[in-house]
Order: sequence, then structure tokens, then C-alpha cells
Amino acid sequence: MLFTVPNSLTGYDDASIDVVTVADHSRKTLQRGATFGRYLTVSGSKGYLTYVNRGTLFAVPFELEKLETRGSPIPVLQQVSYSPAYGSAKLSFSRTGTLVYRSRDIDAPHGAIQWLDADGKTQPLLDKPGIFINPRLSPDGERLAIADVSLTDTGIWIYDLRRGTLARLAVGQGYRSPVWAPDAKYVVFHSPAGIFWIRADGGGKPEPLVPSKESVFPTSFSPDGKRLAFHQSGPQGWNLWTVLVERGPNGLTAGKPEPFLQTPFEELDASFSSDGRWLAYSSNESGNSQVYVRAFPDKGSRWQISSDGATSPIFSRNRRELFFYNTSEDRIMVVSYSAKLDTFVAEKPRVWSAQGIAMALNAVVGAQYDVAPNGKRIATNNYAGGPAQQDSGKVIFLENFVDELQRRVAAGR
Repeated sequence: MLFTVPNSLTGYDDASIDVVTVADHSRKTLQRGATFGRYLTVSGSKGYLTYVNRGTLFAVPFELEKLETRGSPIPVLQQVSYSPAYGSAKLSFSRTGTLVYRSRDIDAPHGAIQWLDADGKTQPLLDKPGIFINPRLSPDGERLAIADVSLTDTGIWIYDLRRGTLARLAVGQGYRSPVWAPDAKYVVFHSPAGIFWIRADGGGKPEPLVPSKESVFPTSFSPDGKRLAFHQSGPQGWNLWTVLVERGPNGLTAGKPEPFLQTPFEELDASFSSDGRWLAYSSNESGNSQVYVRAFPDKGSRWQISSDGATSPIFSRNRRELFFYNTSEDRIMVVSYSAKLDTFVAEKPRVWSAQGIAMALNAVVGAQYDVAPNGKRIATNNYAGGPAQQDSGKVIFLENFVDELQRRVAAGR
């Protein structure tokens, strides 16, 4: 079995293709600087290992019995649709040697960054070139932290809504999921080496907060800024953790991470309530992702909020409302709630806006919307009203691709 291994620091652009033997689990690296490996049969045990690097399809002769490549890879196709966020490419081979692919340099979300209000009205929020994900509004609603996952401008950016300026805060492959500290002086974010922090005014460089070899995505600070919630990958899936955070003259420091919820299921996107008493999250424990709420610290009880598919819960900062994304109808929902002693009392979820949206990425890499401090509108990374009008390239079929591949490899070009 072939599989992709991302680089722990730079992500999929410097990934490797590994192979594992199913019978004895032996494993070896076949090709570095590669992703989306596929084996293409020619005859018997001979064929080609194909892979993608930054939108170019490469091929190298591969002996199936020895699990070894021979010679040097050669580029065989340019402008193959490629996602730096996932290391995937849009191509497929048939058994008869036909190749179908989508022609574009990069395949990444180009959803519009917009304001959306409860009446369904939208207006542009960030009209700048880039491939932006994970919009997060500052506590005062005057700045927007966002991740750019394009090949040229990757990193965390800050957009000043009043002045209309966009400035890069942190440069790095794989940086995403920014989260504002409650005092708006710091931003924490995901990196391939763990959770990092940086001063929000740009006066500094990224510093490690929660170093980790696992994938860790920060999602929410407690209102007092003393706890950070995040989800982390593990042997059985994604689990919820929190960590004590302290502020000092040299910035942020973190204590030892503490597990909040560890189950055989996928728990993601924890969000603290405005009073810090509750933690909302999504879980697939019922077979489909739904939103739940638990007390913080956890006392064992949990309340299911959604019923027909939901992710990305976000508590309002100033109202007793909980927002979430309805995956079955592509809408933002909202739930009013109250507390009776140690019991979370939620009303029936209602549609927050009649305008449907389609968020650009799944929940693992963070919510693709955020709620304004007044709770009256949200910032969205979506295709509001349907797919964005853009040049999405072409779908191309190449017949007899294997014959052409053999000719080019033999010629070394």
C-alpha cells in the first residue's frame, strides 16, 4: 500500500511517498518531495510510480516485487490540480491506460470572505488575492486573523477592517487555525510542529506554546485567557484537550496539556462559553457528526444540541447563544440557552439565516466562520449563494497515457 507522509515542519509540499507490505507491516520510503502516489501497471510486476509535486505529475519506473524505483523521476504533466492543504491531486488512471485530470496549478478553496447577516444579506469583507481559510475576528471585531494556504503567501495574516490593510503576521508552511487571546494582544495558531503564539501587533516572531509531534489545532480560549482548548490527533482519532496558559514579560507560556475528552470517536472544535462554564464541541459518537455541550471542568454530563448533522460550534461572546454549522442543509444555526445550577438548558435550534452557505473545508482544520462580537453577523469563508464564479480549469482525458509515459521515460524526458 502506498501512502503519503507529510513533512512535520513544511507540510505536504515536502512530503514523502512510503510503501507498507500488508503481510508483515514492513515499511520503506520510496520517494521524497512527493505526494499522492499511485502505481500504474505496465505488464507483470513492472510499472511506474507516479506522484505530484506542487502541481506537476512525475513518474519513475517501479518494480513491484522488489518495491524499488529505478532511475530518476521525470516530469510528465504540468498544471495538475493540487491541494497544498491536503497533499491531494485530482487525477485518476483507468486500467486501460487512460488518464483523467483537472488542469489547474492549485486546488484549494477560493470561497469569498464575506459578511453574512440574519436576513441573508452578504457583503464583501476581504477582497484580496489569496487562498484564505479559518477567519477569526478579534474580540473587538475590528481585525480579522486568517490563514493563507497558497504556495506563495502561506502563513497567518491580519486584516484591519477599518483601514482596509492586510499584513502578514507569521510566515510558515502549514500555519492555520488562528485564535485570538481575549486581550487581543496575542494570536495562537496551528503549525506542523505544534501550537505556536505570536504578538498580534507583529512585533515578534512565532514561538512554540504547545510543542507536539501530533497534529494539534487550537480552537478557543476561556474568557479569562487562562485556558486554551484544542483538538489533537491520537491512535483512535481526534480528542479534546486544554492547557493552562500564563502571560509574562516575554509572552505566553503553557503548562502541561490535560485531556478533556478522550473516546474512540472524533471530538473536534471545542468552544468556551462567554462565562467559561461550558464547552461545546462536535462528535461522531452517534454515527454522524453532532454538536454537544459539557460543563467545564467536565462533570460527566453532556447535552446533545443538534440532531441532523452539525460541526463547528461557536459560543457568542456577549449573548447566551450557541452557533453551529448544519451539514445537511448548509446553514448556520443558532441555539439560545440558559443554565439551571449544573444543567445546560438549550432551546430548539433555529435557522440563523435563510442564506445557505457551503464551507470550504471540513471541521478538522477549524471552523470556516466566526461570529461578530454583537452576534448580529458572521464572517464566513464560503460560497454564499452557490459556488463562487471562478476559473476552475478543465477536465482533460488523455488516452494511451501509458504508451506515452513509456516513450518519455525511455527518452529520459
